[in-house]
Amino acid sequence: MVGSRDSFMVCAPDLDGDGTPELVNGDRGLQELRIYTKQPDGAYGDRIRLLFDGKGPFYGLEVADFNNDGLDDVAAMAFNGTVSVFLGGVGPTLTWLADIQATDPSGSKPAALDYDSDGLMDLAVGADEIVGIELFRNEGDGTFSPGPIIPIAFDTSSPYWVTAGDLDLDGNTDLVVTNNVSQIAVIFLDGAGNSIQTQMIPVSNPVEAVIEDFNNDGLPDIAIAGNYNGFGAASGAFVLPQVKARMLGRPILLPASGTQGVAATDLNLDGTMDLIAISDIELKMRPYYGVPSATCPADLTGDGELNFFDVSQLLTEQVDYNGDGLFNFFDVSAFL
Repeated sequence: MVGSRDSFMVCAPDLDGDGTPELVNGDRGLQELRIYTKQPDGAYGDRIRLLFDGKGPFYGLEVADFNNDGLDDVAAMAFNGTVSVFLGGVGPTLTWLADIQATDPSGSKPAALDYDSDGLMDLAVGADEIVGIELFRNEGDGTFSPGPIIPIAFDTSSPYWVTAGDLDLDGNTDLVVTNNVSQIAVIFLDGAGNSIQTQMIPVSNPVEAVIEDFNNDGLPDIAIAGNYNGFGAASGAFVLPQVKARMLGRPILLPASGTQGVAATDLNLDGTMDLIAISDIELKMRPYYGVPSATCPADLTGDGELNFFDVSQLLTEQVDYNGDGLFNFFDVSAFL
């Protein structure tokens, strides 16, 4: 495929609704988007260049159906923070619909979500002035209006990458936001786009994030391209498993360095999502295969972990044996 050294991101929408996705990417040096179509031999080629004067260059891309016509559309974030929405169409082609700009916009990629459950896909965009996320409501007539504002308590920097998904499976879409410096924010939303809980996680240089269930336990997990140091090890990519709703477990560190991008897909078609990480230091693309979580018979509480609370289930009476005012592991250890 003929691309560009300045390409930032590739997405795979089905623009014309024929059941075969196209590939779309931008160029950080040109005001254009490129469409690559699948050829009869299975390769992608026949590059279509769409020039958009006064818009772009484009960085992050988000796929969603913004006008409910059954065709995938693309929201593209420009270097100045403006998000341009383009409608898919037969050709395949992309046609400009609307521009959205947050207050002092920040970041490289927006996220699409239906935060108000009206059946129309809305947008979440990073905002520098408030150091948080601004939601924009899809009015269904080709316009987007300002919605709720979600502040984020980042220590430094502003939102960089926004990813959406229903993490706690309550029917409301949640957000994961990186700041490319020191933290990620996991934001659980209610049915009106308001934050009901935010978890701040320290990470060095978190870049991209993806939400998928990597162990087939029914709960979505979070994969991060970023440097995690802890538990006596360091890694350039890691997975935060969700052990139960709104509770993230110990990070699963992956062997990598300089990871700049992550993506999820079922590479080996075993029904479990796998992870791909790309490193600009190693100049490698690494696949990590998801493994279904096995049921641990000793996990008596069913929280996905083997810990004190499982051992305590064997006690007929929970007594503070060591007199420290707490019922904990040290009481149980008196029997060992």
